[in-house]
Amino acid sequence: MRLSTIAFAPLALLPLAVFACGDASSATGDAGPETDAAATPDAAASADGATTDAAASDAAASDAGPPLDSGAAPTAAGTIVPLYDYPTGASWTAIVAAKRAHPRVTVEAIVNPDNGPGAAQDGTFVSGLGKLTGVGIVPFGYVATNYGKKTSAAVKLEIDAYRRMYPAVTGIFFDEMSDVAADGAYYRALTAYAKQNGFSRTVGNPGTDVPESLIGTVDTLFIYESAGMPALAPLAGWHASYPAKNFGIIPYKVPTLDPTFVQRARTTIGFIYVTNDDLPDPWDTLPPYFDALLGALE
Repeated sequence: MRLSTIAFAPLALLPLAVFACGDASSATGDAGPETDAAATPDAAASADGATTDAAASDAAASDAGPPLDSGAAPTAAGTIVPLYDYPTGASWTAIVAAKRAHPRVTVEAIVNPDNGPGAAQDGTFVSGLGKLTGVGIVPFGYVATNYGKKTSAAVKLEIDAYRRMYPAVTGIFFDEMSDVAADGAYYRALTAYAKQNGFSRTVGNPGTDVPESLIGTVDTLFIYESAGMPALAPLAGWHASYPAKNFGIIPYKVPTLDPTFVQRARTTIGFIYVTNDDLPDPWDTLPPYFDALLGALE
């Protein structure tokens, strides 16, 4: 899957691409990578509808599922926020205030200057990143991988650009991550490259569950990106054999926060982000309950 992206010009917010919801197998019908302004949303919209229906069915089934926590102590590492607002926007102010109010919760934020680092440094992002790091928020730089089809050389150039233009960015986020086991070596090598060049962590977004062999190709995998909350029972399956920090979820179109869900899911899911925002871009605002989410993760 891929997170919708936004291209920014200095002091302006320019929508560029439409959120697409589908696994890597649907990528062949995609109009191109996120940076292609001519991409069409038709296939993505169809996939979104199917995924939303499945998510609704899963959510209904979750009530009958077994308890996820089984008495285990909470192990949540925190939240990873797709912060796709321009640094002068309200989301950046809100995330800083929430982190100040909950200093013990790990908060990581994905920033996206121009569907990647862009061609030139944006001073507003430099200033905004300073405010994030000033309260302990860890910034990640957005890089689309086109489901493993983007050349490693091209991805490495974007990683290098973040290091050069935005040194406050200390993690790399691989969007459009393939969920195919054979592509594991591609992501493992990119993670190694990022860490050799000073980045501390990588996160990948297949947006759906993955083969176990992909565990460790990045530090954290987003295994759910869809409308509505996921069912709890599947999250307590084979995932419980691995540290919770390996997994994250980013549900959208969730009207209200359910702290009980967060408490139960955090035993196997290390990073939980939930928003009430919806398509075409669920990631350009923070939910009104973001502070409560951090409270549930404390």
